[in-house]
Amino acid sequence: MTLGLASFSAMSFGSFAGLGPDASFAFLGASQLAALVAGVAGLASALAHFVAESRGSSGKVASWLSFAALGTFLAGLTASLIGVGFRWIEVNHWPVQSMFEALTMTAAALYVSFGVLYLALGMYRSKGTVRGLSDLFLALVMFGEYALLLYTQGQEKGPRSLPPALQSYWMAPHVSALLLSYVTLSIAYLACIIYFTLKLVRQFSGAASSAKPMSKSAMLGFLGFVFLPPFAQIVNIAVFLPVAGLGLLLARNRKLDALDSWIDGFDQFSFRIFAIGFPFLTAGLMMGGFWAQEAWALYWGWDSKETSALISWLIYVVYVHLRFVAGWRGERSLWVILGGAISILFTFQLFGYLPASQDSLHRYTDGTSREGMELSAPSQSSSGAGATPVAAGDGK
Repeated sequence: MTLGLASFSAMSFGSFAGLGPDASFAFLGASQLAALVAGVAGLASALAHFVAESRGSSGKVASWLSFAALGTFLAGLTASLIGVGFRWIEVNHWPVQSMFEALTMTAAALYVSFGVLYLALGMYRSKGTVRGLSDLFLALVMFGEYALLLYTQGQEKGPRSLPPALQSYWMAPHVSALLLSYVTLSIAYLACIIYFTLKLVRQFSGAASSAKPMSKSAMLGFLGFVFLPPFAQIVNIAVFLPVAGLGLLLARNRKLDALDSWIDGFDQFSFRIFAIGFPFLTAGLMMGGFWAQEAWALYWGWDSKETSALISWLIYVVYVHLRFVAGWRGERSLWVILGGAISILFTFQLFGYLPASQDSLHRYTDGTSREGMELSAPSQSSSGAGATPVAAGDGK
């Protein structure tokens, strides 16, 4: 932890001292570097914990690596939030107007969300192999953070004036709630991939397990889900391969039983992540409706992106219904979480590639504002408060 905080202090001080008005870019770079270091440290910690479990050693090196990963994560979190603050000052509005700003906010939301989950799920209290699994979880999230920030760096960074349609007090809470929900539910997706991968390795190891075995159709379905879906396969394979490799390390030394308690309790683990993310998704949609009513005297306009976001929300409503009414637990319910995350990916990023998106009122971050259509809408309010859609992350 001390190493991570010291590294952050050096990076941020040196960057901030020389950049002045572009300080947000320096802190963005610092958070990106911290994510990479935290990911490497977390992966090394997971490997060290698994090796220590296999050899029956004390695992002191693993503990130090775990502290280094957590400390560097906290450094990246701090840098990310400071960077968002500076960007806010630079553009003089909540920074979600351009694609660069929307992705920067998404990266900050990912840091915040994982930090909350790390505390809420008690991952800091875990020991031994389960601590290694927690650090593996942190590493994969941080590698995702690094990839997201790497993609963000390629976007147009210049500030844009905020069009009248977006000058509303609803913009900041509406978009922030949706981004927090998107990243939290995406973390739930990541957790499900880890679970199914370890379950698969556990089953192929042939060792006795207290967990219910996967059926052949479930195994084939999961492998197909990992390798076949376009776009999603990039994330799936990047998670599947290292998790399977570490699982095989334990299997070779007949130590996979150390994961049984985590596998058995994963249903509750995944539901807690969902329980944090879903309220933000609901709140974001509701605030979007209030904003639309204020702007157009219409709570819902069936815009194509509104419909896409509604589908994502309904998938998670189905998950709640199946869990509490139909009594679904375990793998059946986890498939619904996976489906919901794919829908969120479609709404958040892939939607913009569809022909239907060209007529959407939710196109601000690519420089293709539909403000003229909004102003011609018969129900447009005279106050000019504007439309509900705000950013690529806007799920309204």
